[in-house]
Amino acid sequence: MQNFIGSWKKESGKDTAVVFNVIPFGKGSEREFTMSTKGKVIGSAKMLFGYDEVNDKIIEAIIYESSPNLMINVWWATSLNTSEGVQLKDISDPENADFKMKGVLKSPDSFVLTHIFNNKVVSEWTFVRQVK
Repeated sequence: MQNFIGSWKKESGKDTAVVFNVIPFGKGSEREFTMSTKGKVIGSAKMLFGYDEVNDKIIEAIIYESSPNLMINVWWATSLNTSEGVQLKDISDPENADFKMKGVLKSPDSFVLTHIFNNKVVSEWTFVRQVK
């Protein structure tokens, strides 16, 4: 989790960007996600990440500014630089989850987040670390 501390950005076309800020919080992290187009924020969310020692999983709690509903995701490492995740409701059978995620740390300054729906990749976002 600590590999992601800092600010990350993904460009979408010439006018849209996703900024992902990660700050340490205890042994976990607090994350803020903002999507903007032409300088106007069109979506945002806050996240908490923490490690569940009992189940050997990373728990992610997300709340979007546009919705009162809390989304809980569960992540686990599949290799040193790769992790996979599903929604909490699907953790007992992750292979058959409708929605899956995969994160790959490509380098200390780049990671790819892939969203999979019904076993088809629906988006692949490449984030680059921002230097302040």
